[in-house]
Amino acid sequence: MGATAHSSARALRPAVPVPDANDPGLLTSAQASLLTDQYELAMASSYLARGMNRPAVFELFVRHLPPKQWRLLAAGLGPAVSIVGAMEFGGEELAYVRSLGFGRPFLDHLAPFRFSGHVDTVPGDRASSCSSRSCAADGCCAGRRSN
Repeated sequence: MGATAHSSARALRPAVPVPDANDPGLLTSAQASLLTDQYELAMASSYLARGMNRPAVFELFVRHLPPKQWRLLAAGLGPAVSIVGAMEFGGEELAYVRSLGFGRPFLDHLAPFRFSGHVDTVPGDRASSCSSRSCAADGCCAGRRSN
């Protein structure tokens, strides 16, 4: 009888929800747009001013691992890819970028920004060597594809 009571008590416990490994967190897609740094905004603005809106590829490599480490484990790539895919610039974010000194042409270009490229990453459950590419993204530098 004790085993039956114990089994019944276990069955009454609420199920614990399994967290979504690709949940981007607490930021909105507009707030996530400001996770970039000012240097990258300056480069995008410069590319736009020069008419450089051709597709480009960005790759992430680890040049050196710490001593006595020979593998890299990629973690958090799912949320990072989700953030890039949903990224946009809302009114508050555009106001902040304007406060940094960026001009109207760049702000007008950012307003409809949506990432339209492709991201390829190392699977999150696989260790890779230092010379392996961790992440690559291709798309247009300033956010919109030219026709």
